[in-house]
Amino acid sequence: MTKENKHIPSPKNEVFFQIWHGFSANIGSLWLFSQEISKVADRLDRKKVKEIAHEMAGAFGDNPREVEEDLLSFFPSLDDADIYPNFYENPNLRETFQFFKTGEFKERVLEWAIKNVGKSQRFAYVFTNYLAEPPASGVILRRNTLLTLITSLEVLFENLLFVHYHYREELSVEKAHKKADIRGWEKRIKKLKNLGVQFGATEFYLDELYEIQARRNRIIHGDGIVNERYLKNAPQKYQPENVKKGQMLIVSTRYLTRAFHIITLIAFQASQSAWREWRPKRNRKKANNALINFIFSVLKQERYELVKDLASLCYETKLTKRTEQFILVNHAVALRELGESEEMGKIILKLGAQKRVWEIRIAYAVLRKNYDKAHLLLLSAAERNELIHISMYWPLFYPVRDKAWFQKIFDSADRGKLPQARTKRFSTN
Repeated sequence: MTKENKHIPSPKNEVFFQIWHGFSANIGSLWLFSQEISKVADRLDRKKVKEIAHEMAGAFGDNPREVEEDLLSFFPSLDDADIYPNFYENPNLRETFQFFKTGEFKERVLEWAIKNVGKSQRFAYVFTNYLAEPPASGVILRRNTLLTLITSLEVLFENLLFVHYHYREELSVEKAHKKADIRGWEKRIKKLKNLGVQFGATEFYLDELYEIQARRNRIIHGDGIVNERYLKNAPQKYQPENVKKGQMLIVSTRYLTRAFHIITLIAFQASQSAWREWRPKRNRKKANNALINFIFSVLKQERYELVKDLASLCYETKLTKRTEQFILVNHAVALRELGESEEMGKIILKLGAQKRVWEIRIAYAVLRKNYDKAHLLLLSAAERNELIHISMYWPLFYPVRDKAWFQKIFDSADRGKLPQARTKRFSTN
């Protein structure tokens, strides 16, 4: 290497960072999108409820607004369901209502149907027609998010395999791409394991991943309708209870959130393992920084259960003391926000037994609710102009972020380093 280019980073030193950055950026944006589409879907479904409420109100002789509120509290929730009921199979009003929440409205409608046989038949017709078209939130918007989520993991695995074949085995780009193009999740994961990637605790989630993939295939190729192939390929433990051919699989809020959780953990573990296994003596600092930054971003999204599981994966990895301390702090913050004080106390004890870097000394004081000490430590860091390295939006600071002293410290903290020439001029005046 010549003197002129010795400081130019090698592609081998940058490629893992680029792969992980691409995945984390995609999945972060996808998560935010999934939160927004839920709001949009809720508005669409509310509009649909309003329409049927007006049609039903005439039959009942009730106020449409009151019927609308009854319906909103009565319809089957897609937040937890895996199968959308086929209401055409049971056009009888009493049979149709088996899918719905209990309550006064349900009893009132059934009682009304007995007394008004003629009207109840029209009501059942209107009601069934309305329900036969599933709400957008469960069938259109969330399932498209699931498809993109699975594709993101697929691309990540393919990129990792390409790196191994191109940079480690030094195959040409064309041959490396060809070898990395492996069909089937079991085959991809087996190949990565054979190349030294450790899936660790995420082995537990692989069967669940295979069910997610099987559901994704039914959504793409059959509008979510269950067939023999799904029943055969999806691990039975993770199939919906009593699922049958011909039923429609949906992507509920619960299911999509769980899919994000599982895919994030598997991607994180595989990337970190490949990074450290295939470049064991290089770029470890970047791997650690990527680890810290990702957990920080997940913590800011208030995905506390995911932070807990990510931290557990990190403890299986050999880390620098500084990196481990940041993981411990963010783990403790997640536990604090979840109200798991006993587990949080164990982490605080562990931090207390260690020599802590200056950022962690501040965090330790906040976690122990010693806010006066945290105030002094922050003032000291501000005097050294080191607060440029700490975000005032770190969830660690939730208990003090509205305090006047905290706001004042950060109002003037982010000055950055002064230019050397200007510093000299100021010192001579």
